[in-house]
Amino acid sequence: MSYEQLSFEDLAIGNVDPDAPAEEPKKTKTSSKKKEETSVAEDKKGKGGLPETVCGYSRYEVVSAFHKELRRGAVEKATYWLQVMLSGGVGAWYIANYLWWIHAEELAMEEVHGDFGTYLAALNQHGSKADPYQLYYAVIRFCKAKKWWECEESTKMRLLWAKYAKTLKENNEEEKLEIPYYAHDRHTAKGKALMKAGKADLRYSGTWMGMIWRRKAMEQFGRIDVPWEDVKWEDGELEFWKYMEDNIC
Repeated sequence: MSYEQLSFEDLAIGNVDPDAPAEEPKKTKTSSKKKEETSVAEDKKGKGGLPETVCGYSRYEVVSAFHKELRRGAVEKATYWLQVMLSGGVGAWYIANYLWWIHAEELAMEEVHGDFGTYLAALNQHGSKADPYQLYYAVIRFCKAKKWWECEESTKMRLLWAKYAKTLKENNEEEKLEIPYYAHDRHTAKGKALMKAGKADLRYSGTWMGMIWRRKAMEQFGRIDVPWEDVKWEDGELEFWKYMEDNIC
């Protein structure tokens, strides 16, 4: 099996033997335009992506070592493996794409959605033109960035992910949630029926009344579930928005 037959995930994880015999390819006609597009795509990877060996190291082990040092925040070792890839002929596109690929897996939410996440996205978009300065900057910043296990929100996200995946896989009826009453809005059959009967709960709907109610409710109570009638309106305000809802919106 040649490198070109391996997916990006296979290269990153190292779960395919590149020396295994390849399956007999089906003979299909390929237009000259298709060949040209394939050639351009391969050129983006830089010399086809990863060579069999990189500066005397196994390509899989280089990628693995690079990833682990990024995860550990070891600046000197991570930049060493970066230079191994650069010196060994690995294309800038591959490195930029790899950093983008793993950043949401490793970094805290605030980093993913902050300026560094934006930088990595831009680097991935134009990775084939990236120079060592940009890649070194990205790697060092990646090492120093806050990781998900150092962030309470990111840690909670993974715990909830595991919890609900387990609940649904085991079809645990005791832990499965019911559809909340306020989810039955004009986008659902049951919601339409409730609205027609004047019994729909529109507090969290996308209607004008729903949007204005949320603003008033959260202004007064914060993010807690309160009855519609508990929200205080200024003189004439509620009647004004009801008019807007019924006659204009």
